[in-house]
Amino acid sequence: MFASDAEAVGAPIGGGLGSLNLRSNGFIGGAQIGYNWQSGQFLYGLEADIQGADVKSNLSLGVGAPGDVGTTLDYFGTVRGRIGVMPWERSVVYATGGLAYGQTTTSFLLPLGEKTKVGWTVGAGFEYMIAQNWSFKTEYMYVDLGKDDLDLGALAALGAPIPAGVSFTEQTHMHVVRAGVNYHL
Repeated sequence: MFASDAEAVGAPIGGGLGSLNLRSNGFIGGAQIGYNWQSGQFLYGLEADIQGADVKSNLSLGVGAPGDVGTTLDYFGTVRGRIGVMPWERSVVYATGGLAYGQTTTSFLLPLGEKTKVGWTVGAGFEYMIAQNWSFKTEYMYVDLGKDDLDLGALAALGAPIPAGVSFTEQTHMHVVRAGVNYHL
């Protein structure tokens, strides 16, 4: 699951301030690696993951081809710590958080380019050992890749109808729910 907010601020309609918010949904898939330490009922760990993404949002402004304004999430990943408690045998409930990174591609009438972003993530999950070396895991994470003010000057120079004083701010944040199977060495 993915959400990307894009806001255009300035005088786009009748001289008044306005905004445009785009929401997206999509699919992600990837891999992770990690290491855990156990001390009594507590579990401590480090994890890193990377996901490819097929997530797009767009809106036609009616002045060009469909998709005049939009953001695509190309990939994202995290490097996180986790701490958990084992409420019963073979299971752990945990909290996680750390660094997030990703790449987005944004367009506003014309492609504005790809941007690698760095932000943060926080979440929680549940993991259960289904066999000796195998576990099933499900988790929720909130991922915030930050906010960017995009330069529309290049579009105006090409003759695009950009009203004076209009800016475009793109903010990428996601609510990610995922499930997977892990192999433990």
